[in-house]
Amino acid sequence: MHRLNVHDYPQLITSARTCRRITAAGARVITTILPSGRVLDFGGGRWSDAQEFLLAAGIHCNVYDPYNRSQAENKVALWARYDAMMCCNVLNVLTDDVLPRAIEDMATICERSKIGVVVVTVYERNKTGRGEMSGIDEYQRNERLKDYAPRLGLYFRNIRKVGKALVMNPKGSP
Repeated sequence: MHRLNVHDYPQLITSARTCRRITAAGARVITTILPSGRVLDFGGGRWSDAQEFLLAAGIHCNVYDPYNRSQAENKVALWARYDAMMCCNVLNVLTDDVLPRAIEDMATICERSKIGVVVVTVYERNKTGRGEMSGIDEYQRNERLKDYAPRLGLYFRNIRKVGKALVMNPKGSP
């Protein structure tokens, strides 16, 4: 099990610059499946738009992001309890060496925090499936949303498409 801190993701391409100021589709999906409660935004970026959107819907949201949040904020986020996790437009910027560890860490956090549902969205870009640099310190996998299901299926079950998101349950959850 990873320690889940900023040192667990020593990436040559951090993709920290890919952080965009948008309310991801995943936050909208969360509001349809969780009427209230607590959500962890895994890789939530530097902006708080999704947090504010969810709070307006009666849902509290903490963000874990080793490149865009402070170590103190990440520590608090990792050790709280949650009803759900969202991971929006994160997996698509991770290189092959980091992606499996990030998915494993998502599952570890779900187990520790007793999370029952996970929502994942990705930016598909050109959908070629060939990863490439998209700018300085910016990487895109260019994979379709459905292409992530087999990797996620190693740790999650009942993977289904809801709008522009994959919704799933951690293995071992009720």
